Amino acid sequence: MSHPSASMPLCYALAQVRFNPVPGMAEYVPRLQDALRREGWPEFVPQKSQSFEVKQVEGQEPAVRSLERERWVFSNAEASEGFILQPDSLVFHTTGYRGFKELLGSMLRGMERLHETVELQFISRVGLRYLNVVDPASMGGSGLDELVPERLLGLSASQGAGLRHSFSETVFEQDKTTVVSRALVSPRGVVWPPDLQPVMLEAQARFRIHDHTVIMLDNDVYRGFPQPHIPLDNQRLSEVLRDGHDTIGQMFREMTTDKARSIWGVYE
Repeated sequence: MSHPSASMPLCYALAQVRFNPVPGMAEYVPRLQDALRREGWPEFVPQKSQSFEVKQVEGQEPAVRSLERERWVFSNAEASEGFILQPDSLVFHTTGYRGFKELLGSMLRGMERLHETVELQFISRVGLRYLNVVDPASMGGSGLDELVPERLLGLSASQGAGLRHSFSETVFEQDKTTVVSRALVSPRGVVWPPDLQPVMLEAQARFRIHDHTVIMLDNDVYRGFPQPHIPLDNQRLSEVLRDGHDTIGQMFREMTTDKARSIWGVYE
């Protein structure tokens, strides 16, 4: 199915490619901005992000250093999809998911325009992340326990009123691939992950939920390519992203019930 049903729970999708660091990336941004504008992403916002580095020094207090990092945000006019560029990575993200084929095509176009501008040497990591909101209120009055396996609910149903949240996380690692699956039960509606909030796109209206309990399923898969890294190659990049898509599909099926998937229809 190339265009998912309007009832699908997928609310946010991201694809990321990490590449060789480009210290002078800011010099290339105007050319890339013009190229992406022509491709349908005319909005542009430069940003700076703050982080901290903690260095342990034997016999002394840990040294804490503040780090400031530049990033450049490109999006369409509706703020429903676009790119986040940093000196060593490019992310394509969307709140208007229309199928993996379109997501893959956009990611590859962005990498092509970036490579034409900067001439990248290698890729060090490729990742894909899907977030789904399971909302019982939109599914014929079914309870959460009918839509997701009981193990994802933790103790959220045992104490009744007063729940703030229930969170679970499982991590798998095999053959340089890492899979992180998270589930967040929130009685306050949709709570977006903190790492997304500084660069959040405009969420679809049906996912702006603030008054009843939902569960967010957050599946993140990434594959590292330590030295020797792989060269920039769209066919190889497509294969890795397709593998990630298949893995996330498997995790999604593990995290939802047959009843839920029958309500949504065939899931891509």
